[in-house]
Amino acid sequence: MAYTEEELKKSLETQEYEYGFYTEIDSETFPSGLNEEIIRKISQKKNEPKWMTEWRLESYNSWKEMEEPDWSSLKYAKPDFQKIYETRAAIPRHPRPKWDHSPQCQDRKCL
Repeated sequence: MAYTEEELKKSLETQEYEYGFYTEIDSETFPSGLNEEIIRKISQKKNEPKWMTEWRLESYNSWKEMEEPDWSSLKYAKPDFQKIYETRAAIPRHPRPKWDHSPQCQDRKCL
């Protein structure tokens, strides 16, 4: 049976993964889009200093006023930045061991 690209896409999106490998990872995701509130939340989660948050907001406001250049012959769908979302790194379930506490590192030969 021949599939159209759209039919194949829908089929792949709805079928169950058949190979059995699955990793459950806790992660934090922000709402889609880019705005000052999202920028502030990301900066807060990274524990950035106030000057860094302000710098990011100034950069964002400058970026909003820019127009994408149209100087090449490339043809592509323009990205919709309000559909993109930021996903934070995985949330560790257990703290990672420190290398300097490893038995091999007790005498500091591994450093």
